[in-house]
Amino acid sequence: MRLFLSALLAATVAAHAGTELLGFVKDGKSAKEVLVDKSPFDKGHTELEIGAGALASLNTNGSLTRPDTGYAIGQVRFGMMLYSPAGPGILRGNLEGIVEGYGAYIFNGPGQQLYGAGIILRYNFVQPQSRIVPFAQLMFGGAYCDAAHDDSVQRLLGSDFSFSFGGEVGARYFLTPKLALTGGVEYRHLSNANTADRNVGLNGLGGTLELSWFF
Repeated sequence: MRLFLSALLAATVAAHAGTELLGFVKDGKSAKEVLVDKSPFDKGHTELEIGAGALASLNTNGSLTRPDTGYAIGQVRFGMMLYSPAGPGILRGNLEGIVEGYGAYIFNGPGQQLYGAGIILRYNFVQPQSRIVPFAQLMFGGAYCDAAHDDSVQRLLGSDFSFSFGGEVGARYFLTPKLALTGGVEYRHLSNANTADRNVGLNGLGGTLELSWFF
């Protein structure tokens, strides 16, 4: 009877979001109930994220020196959980380290191409058995853009290479225990840190949508 009830409880919990499951293991000679963490956010688990989005400039006014700029972006991210979820209440979660690569088509403004790579530190707000997992992250890296050569009047970007930093807030919705739909609002800043005579910088704000696979 105990074995039947144990199996029924495990099946019931698994029918929920599937991000954390209960299991039963044997401890010595007696069966002991133990929480077996099946969360994809456990330390050492990895994530592959592929998606796209669009961003529009914030610090422009449509003038020749500060032309309005917009770009469509595609990005690939690979992350690893640095520790298992912990903490009190709504702050329970973990830190994830991510590397990313992205490319963009500039559909409005100077230049046509934007490519970059960087690292991301993401905090995941993980609640047990929840299908929805919000996150907040900081991004740092570098990028190449052809805007400087395409338009010598604009003062947003004055060199091919720019430093990049930004942030994003968003959430995942788990479709299965290992597949999630991820959406966010993203901010990116590009500038050359005054290594060229033109360096107003380009600030972009927009939305992204990705699919995330967990391993």
